[in-house]
Amino acid sequence: MVSTFHSGERLHTNHVNTAEIRCSPCCDFCIHGCSGLHMNYAGTGINKPDYLVTVDLDPSSPTYSKVIHRLPVIHIGDELHHSGWNSCSSSHGDPSAKRRFLILPSLLSGRVYVVDTATDPRAPSLHKVVESEDIAENTGLGFPHTSHCLASGDIMISCLGDKEGNAAGNGFLLLDSEFNVK
Repeated sequence: MVSTFHSGERLHTNHVNTAEIRCSPCCDFCIHGCSGLHMNYAGTGINKPDYLVTVDLDPSSPTYSKVIHRLPVIHIGDELHHSGWNSCSSSHGDPSAKRRFLILPSLLSGRVYVVDTATDPRAPSLHKVVESEDIAENTGLGFPHTSHCLASGDIMISCLGDKEGNAAGNGFLLLDSEFNVK
């Protein structure tokens, strides 16, 4: 999971096509999710939460190619999965739509983390946690996998099963623009 950010006015721009992306400035930094289950602590016996790292991509910076921030999530055993944004190309042309929040489904725990990337882009912060119990109680779904923004401002997250882990219950979780389960 890698999410890149641009500097200046282009920080939270939604691109409508690849031509716009090619014409945008180079990225100054990126955020990358690290899952303790697969990337860092597998087989080590270390129990630590997954985390996001911010890496400096500006070649003129003294911290170029280095991790400049870590944001651990608040639980162990989540397995952060395919991230998405609260706003994307489906919102192109809507001046009120800003790419501010990174949506992080957690495959094993069933939680969804919402990370604020706009307040301090180089040091994102945890904005909200949608707990698995809330998702299961309201939808019967579990195992959130991949998030997608919708033009309405809602977030759609594919789920791989129901709350008991049966694949027959797979479907789509909807969160409103305030990240409440619909």
